[in-house]
Amino acid sequence: MHGTPEASGSPSPDDPRSRDRGTGALRILRRAAQVVAILGTLLVGALALALIVSQTPWFKDWLRRYVVRESKQYVNGDLTIGGLGGNLLFGVDLTDVAIDVSGERVVAVRALELDYSIYELVTRGLVLSEIKIDQPVLRLRRDAQGWNLADLVKRDAKEADREGPGRPISLPTIIVSDAAVSIDDRTANPAVILPRRVEDLDVRMAFEYEPVHYTLTVEHVSFRGTSPALTVGSLSGTLSLRDDNLYVERLSLQTAETSLNIDGVVEEYLSTPALNITTTGNISLPEIGRIVPAAAGYNLHPAIDIKAKGPAQKLALNLDVQSEAGRIKGQVLADVQAPDLGVRGDVDVENLNLAPLLKDPAQKSDLTGHARLDVVMKSTPAGAPAADRLAGTFSFAGPRVLAAGYEARNVQVSGKLDGPRITIDGRAGAYGGTATARGFIVTPAPGRPLAFDLTGRAERLDLRQLPASTG
Repeated sequence: MHGTPEASGSPSPDDPRSRDRGTGALRILRRAAQVVAILGTLLVGALALALIVSQTPWFKDWLRRYVVRESKQYVNGDLTIGGLGGNLLFGVDLTDVAIDVSGERVVAVRALELDYSIYELVTRGLVLSEIKIDQPVLRLRRDAQGWNLADLVKRDAKEADREGPGRPISLPTIIVSDAAVSIDDRTANPAVILPRRVEDLDVRMAFEYEPVHYTLTVEHVSFRGTSPALTVGSLSGTLSLRDDNLYVERLSLQTAETSLNIDGVVEEYLSTPALNITTTGNISLPEIGRIVPAAAGYNLHPAIDIKAKGPAQKLALNLDVQSEAGRIKGQVLADVQAPDLGVRGDVDVENLNLAPLLKDPAQKSDLTGHARLDVVMKSTPAGAPAADRLAGTFSFAGPRVLAAGYEARNVQVSGKLDGPRITIDGRAGAYGGTATARGFIVTPAPGRPLAFDLTGRAERLDLRQLPASTG
């Protein structure tokens, strides 16, 4: 048997109590919906108000002053901004931007455009999708304490000996147009003489940073430098810092007279740098000599293929160099750490002319053969010819030699260099016979004639074949 609804204790749908409970639940849902609608309306209104306020001149001026004030956390200088525009949600435009350090204006920018995403700035760090810098002017100065802009940006994170900001930085597109740079180098006897003025500087590059690893990708750099003259038509490549190593990838340089390609790494670049670098291309020493005094005076345009590995004081070089002075190919161990320079190893020479290398036309030669060197070029006295600063030992064996107006074949010679004095011990075939020689030669220089004291033995020489100058 089934009981009636009253008997079971369950209220009937027609029971007034059931209708009251259903009505109450609907009332709660309606009120909740009303609250959500009100909150949504307020939120949308607040966002709309914020958007409206953010576009007002008052807010942009407040933001400009805020940026200037907050910049003191990052910049060791006084930042000024003439104007701030843009919609602020996706980008900002700045005009008349300048940075003064100790009362001196070191950076001035006519216009600066930044494109970004507010979400990425909040969640990822400093992420700017594009930066455009129009007509910047930089004033650089170097003295005994270093460059005036070296500490312009404050540092707050460390790894090993490197420092950098504590948050990631992503700048995938940086465009610099029509920049100008003035350089005041007050250091004594700099190894590199930088142009006093750089104009028409155009740059397109990208920068990525994760504490504390850097990657700089250069798509294009070009400029015109004066005093001394240097025009760079194109510079591109990638530089990155990882684990105290500086990586150079596909670095390409094109100037008016020079073309270079560089790949490799400089390990432990802050403490004891060790190279693993490959360099190929064509170099104009007259052009380089305007910038690097050590290369001045050499009227040579070598094609080079050089692989360098090791520290500066023990640098293994696998080289192939060909120029107007002939060709040198071999493996040597070099000491390129100042002040003195040294080289030790074996090289093959082909049609080597010493005159342009010694900057002395009287030293014209044509040498082909195999040489073993252990030579140091001293840095002092600074004004002395290169030949007068050489010291060490050498040996040479070759099928043909033309030097000092004489020609010989099947040459074997060893000797010692002590400045302009060269001690030799050799033998060769020449002028229909054979000869040996032992003694010394003093190379000529302004105010110093050629001198020699040689003894030896000659057999079956045809004196009629000797150069006319001999008599």
